[in-house]
Amino acid sequence: MPFKILSLFVISILFIAGCKKDKSTIINVTVLSDVTKLAVSSTEVMLFSGGNGSSAKAVSSQTSGSDGKLSFTVSPDITYYLYIRYKTPTEANSAFIVVGKFTSQSQIDNIATPLQTPKPVVGDDMLADMDGDGKITSNDKVVVVAPPAQGSTVNATYSIK
Repeated sequence: MPFKILSLFVISILFIAGCKKDKSTIINVTVLSDVTKLAVSSTEVMLFSGGNGSSAKAVSSQTSGSDGKLSFTVSPDITYYLYIRYKTPTEANSAFIVVGKFTSQSQIDNIATPLQTPKPVVGDDMLADMDGDGKITSNDKVVVVAPPAQGSTVNATYSIK
């Protein structure tokens, strides 16, 4: 009798495991020219996570195909940022990554890089210098991807000038 119960239990576990569906969370990206609205191929797109008071962490990077498309498999419930070096995104959901706040005037006066204009005041956001040129410009903007739910697919467009 114990063997039958154990066998039934093992079969039940295997059945439940076999019924699980792929719960991958995907971000599909299409890179387009803002001028021509055509796909832009061979463009490296970097994926970052984090921000909001901490440094954004590089997660992955991929190059767009001839159709301007690429996909990232990601963890759910995290905000992600898409970035293309030296290109300015034109999406309404583009923004700078905030890496902290200026807490004192001496911090503002002694900051070597990045140069923010207009000059910040105490309490202003510190912004990430994504392209590493020592200045905060529109080329440091990223496309914000809202936290995707487990098992979902999010489609994002990155239009560049």
